[in-house]
Order: sequence, then C-alpha cells, then structure tokens
Amino acid sequence: MKRTSITTAFAVALTLGLASCGSDNQPDNPGDDTVNAKDIDYTSANSKSWHNYMINVALLLSDDAQSLCDAWTVSYNGGEPFATTFKNHSKGAYQSALNCLEQIVDGCADIANEVGTAKIGDPYNLYMAGRTEEALYAVESWYSWHSRDDYTNNIRSIRNSYYGSLDGTVNTHSMSALIAEADPDLDARLKAAIQKAADDIQAIPQPFRNHINSSEANVAMESCASLEALLSNDLKRALNSMSGNDEMLD
Repeated sequence: MKRTSITTAFAVALTLGLASCGSDNQPDNPGDDTVNAKDIDYTSANSKSWHNYMINVALLLSDDAQSLCDAWTVSYNGGEPFATTFKNHSKGAYQSALNCLEQIVDGCADIANEVGTAKIGDPYNLYMAGRTEEALYAVESWYSWHSRDDYTNNIRSIRNSYYGSLDGTVNTHSMSALIAEADPDLDARLKAAIQKAADDIQAIPQPFRNHINSSEANVAMESCASLEALLSNDLKRALNSMSGNDEMLD
C-alpha cells in the first residue's frame, strides 16, 4: 500500500464529507471546522462523494498491486525482476539460499510480532489505560468488523511461507519439509504454534472492537509472541546450522 496515496485519498474523502455535513454535525466551537471520521455519516446527500472516494481507493489498490507484480516479474528499481534476484541469490543482500530463507523467516517473525503487539496489543493497551475511544480507533478494520479475520489471514501468510503452499498442504520443496527431515520435533512445534495463533485469534469474541480487553485477546497476544520467538530463535538457528549446504537449502 502506498501510504501517501491512501492518505491523500482519505483527506479528499474527509473534505467531501465536510462539504456534505448538515447543520446537525456542526462543530461545538465556532470557527473550528474539524470533523472526526466517526462523525461523518453516509447519506443520500453525500453518497456521490463516497462513491467517488471508493472508486479512487480501488484504483490506487489496483495500481499498487500491478506495481508489485511488475517489480517481481518485470523489473525491480530499473534492474532485473526481483524474483530473478531472489531465486538466483547471487548478488546484493542475497548471496546464498540461506540469506533468502532468513529473509522469509524474518518477515514471518515481523508479522507475528505486528499482529500480537500492534494490531491486538495497541488497542488492548490503550483500553487498559482507560483510553477507550482511542483503543477503538486503533482497531484495524473496525468499520468492517473483519478484524479477527484480517489478523488470522496474517498468520496464514506465515503458514503459507513455511509450508510453501496456499492451501495448507506442505510442499515438497518447503521449509517445513526441510525442517521435518532435520528436526521433526521443531517442525511439529512450528506447525502447532502457527495453528494456535490462528485459533486463539478466532477465539476472541466477535467483533474484536467490542471485546478489546477480553481474556481471549490477551491469550492471542501471548500466542503470537510465542510464535515470533519460535521463528526468530529456533527456526533461524536450525537453518543456520545448515549453512554451507546450499544444495539442500536451494
């Protein structure tokens, strides 16, 4: 996502919303034309503005997706496709198969951390500090009420990276298959930790925005932290123990 582009689109939406607000939504302080996003309603009067906003956001998302695909398959920063650099692992930051595997694992660990400490943790900490309204707005996807599914899909992306597939099966050429052969216990623990994190997120009562301070949310944060530690420490240690065996790591 291009933050600048989306921020601009959101600013436009707020401007359009402000232009459509009736007298019932006037600010309390004369001369203060600030309106919070939560106070901007979809009405027949501003429906065209919201429609235009959604079109522009969709176009931005489409452009980002195409740019990402082109960087992977056509050219990255004016050079060869990133896929070529990554698969050949012979230049830049990727000088070996181990470098590439570590990049994937680091990304997975970052995701586990973000879900636990930011996506669930930030709203939870704000709520526990008595800042309940800020906690609500810190919830990702609070308008759509899809927060739990979004977080669970983040965990599934870790599973897909480790399994080397998109459907929950273990690919023959995957980190899971590699670790299962070298350390079956570690592979089993990783699979269990990934599943537990996903299950514990889904166990948070729906919607998350109404159960920010639930005991289930706290359990989910702990599961994400355990998964991150397992990835950052145990999995990376196991992969590093295979350093020099590029044929196997390939």
